[in-house]
Amino acid sequence: MNDSILESLYTYNEHELIYKKMYECKQEGLESYQRFLNTLDRTFVKNEFLWIPELMSDEVKKQMQNMDAPGDNLKEIRHNLPSSYAYVWKHNRYTPALLHTHQFYESIYVYRGQCHNIIDGNDEILEQGDFCIIPPNTPHSIWAEDDGILLDITLTKDLFLHTFFDSFSNIPILSDFISYSLNNDESHNYVVIHSGSDEKISSLILQIYQEYYYHRKFYSQAITGLCQYLFSLLLREYQRDMEVSVSDKKTKEKSGEIIFYIQQHFMDIDLNSTAEHFNYSPSHFSKLIKKMTGKTFITLVTEYRLSQGCRLLSTTDYSVADISDIIGYPNVEHFNRLFKKTYGKTPSQYRTNTAFTL
Repeated sequence: MNDSILESLYTYNEHELIYKKMYECKQEGLESYQRFLNTLDRTFVKNEFLWIPELMSDEVKKQMQNMDAPGDNLKEIRHNLPSSYAYVWKHNRYTPALLHTHQFYESIYVYRGQCHNIIDGNDEILEQGDFCIIPPNTPHSIWAEDDGILLDITLTKDLFLHTFFDSFSNIPILSDFISYSLNNDESHNYVVIHSGSDEKISSLILQIYQEYYYHRKFYSQAITGLCQYLFSLLLREYQRDMEVSVSDKKTKEKSGEIIFYIQQHFMDIDLNSTAEHFNYSPSHFSKLIKKMTGKTFITLVTEYRLSQGCRLLSTTDYSVADISDIIGYPNVEHFNRLFKKTYGKTPSQYRTNTAFTL
């Protein structure tokens, strides 16, 4: 990798120095921050598309929130994206959070450190090696209050779909994401792929950044080809390490599917096999279950098993040991402890009280 490319990533540019000073003064208090604002040239702030709300009119704020890119990248991307179809930049460090939307697919890669990606009120913390894809018309804000380095790849909708539609549509975990981003004026969905410390992925993204940085002949075609290769690697190597957030409607539909599956397989179900059935990694599936139901996977399974235990105790003459085995607890002592902890009585006491009531 060319040394000048790495230098461009690590060296603070003029806008980053301003944003960093702005952040530091905010931390010191209102008086310090006001002194900082007084040193800024409002014309410079406006012309450079710096996101400093206190120095901007409501009209300008609205324009920036609805333009093609956040903050200081606005000016260049508005001129380049329509012709080149792809735009790659380093997200300026310490940039204040700006809730905004745009008409293209945005991919954020955390090269170093971490950042906050806030969508629909959810704060998704992206760590080093995370790759986040945000579709058009999705209100979101990105911010990092440290020296984290983020690289941003934006592709027009036409280019994204032409390049990746077939690959994404053939993967169950991504099909809802593509469908919803195509058919809704305002999305609240996104994809996060956890590639960790994979140097091959990191180097490939730096190559894409280098192509755009130097603007050599055929750079746009090179970027498209490299992006195809990048997405192919991510899908091949990290399909089980993806998190996909889709609309509330889709979430409710998926929640119903998962609950039904648990009820059909509760006797011998486990987290790993269930996650695999729905094409999720176990860690993402656990978070998804918690988000959808407010309960952990183990809690859902335990509650349903015990409810079936209650039904069998009330309607059959099976022994407690047999019922314990039927509902997925080979160890009857474990079943007895869980049952008493949940209902305040042993299975035998429950059966006696139920029979007396009947």
